[in-house]
Amino acid sequence: MSFSNPIPENPVKKYIEYKGNDGVFQYWDKLQEKNIEIPTDKIKFIVLDELSCINGFSKPNKCGIYSNEVKNLKKEKLEVKSFKGNVHIVGLYSDIKGDAVSAGGKFTKSVYAGLLSDDYNDIELVNFKMLGSSFEGWIDANVNFQKQYVVIEKFEDKTNGATKYKMPVFAGVDIPENLVSKAIEMDKRLQEYFHSRESKEMETKETPVNEAQDVVDAIANKNVTVNDIIANPFEQMKNAKTLEEVKTIWTDNLALRTDPTFLKLKDEIKAKLSQDNELPIKQMQEATTIEELDKIYNSIKSNGVWGTCGQEFKDSIEQTYRKETDRLLPF
Repeated sequence: MSFSNPIPENPVKKYIEYKGNDGVFQYWDKLQEKNIEIPTDKIKFIVLDELSCINGFSKPNKCGIYSNEVKNLKKEKLEVKSFKGNVHIVGLYSDIKGDAVSAGGKFTKSVYAGLLSDDYNDIELVNFKMLGSSFEGWIDANVNFQKQYVVIEKFEDKTNGATKYKMPVFAGVDIPENLVSKAIEMDKRLQEYFHSRESKEMETKETPVNEAQDVVDAIANKNVTVNDIIANPFEQMKNAKTLEEVKTIWTDNLALRTDPTFLKLKDEIKAKLSQDNELPIKQMQEATTIEELDKIYNSIKSNGVWGTCGQEFKDSIEQTYRKETDRLLPF
């Protein structure tokens, strides 16, 4: 890249995933901080390009697994990583398939597509991560991508052992003539982005960077299931009960520190917990008798959540109690 030739911004507007248990396509809306379901009749898209990658979730490490995207599995190497740095597998897919699956990864088709508007007059660049049940349906799709756009014909009930799921059945419909030129122009922009991304990856290989930056790039390119990147750390932060837990989650998710939404959530939870912590301390400081102080102190200690409180908070309570005891019972 250079000043006169900057790297194009990622043109993809939505990253769509499929939930097989519910038979639902959805995408993560960063502004609303929640998953938005897309009605089945709205799933109509022109396939622009199709790449391969690995996505999944590492149960032992409790974090997402991701890889780079490649066009040729026989010639291009995959680099599989986890967000906490505990997984790093490199090689051709045929050579690393077993290790990737053992780590929690799943083979994924990354489908870049133009999502049709309701009036069939426009398209929006999106990405579908076809893995698991959606990949099962995708490989059986009988669609001529050069002439047809893709729709969901139906869902088939499937079972895998004790697991029940719904597999989408894809079908093809002739592309309206007014959208052909728009799809071509959109694909040109997409290929330009791919080219810049490949150039950046080559620069990265020539100039070593730290693990955090690698993960930031992966997030920017959305080479993982959206929930694996965002939902889990966000839910962890939302459910944090102590300031120490907030600190741990913040430390463990180094890559998301550049995400303004994650940063805002961290600050909000931290402020709330700090306010909750300050209330009992303030109450003890305002006590006018030793009996009132003891009552507040014993109430805090007998509270059912005391055992889940962080050590820093507990130390603050004990220090405040001793200090206020000296104030109310001077010797």
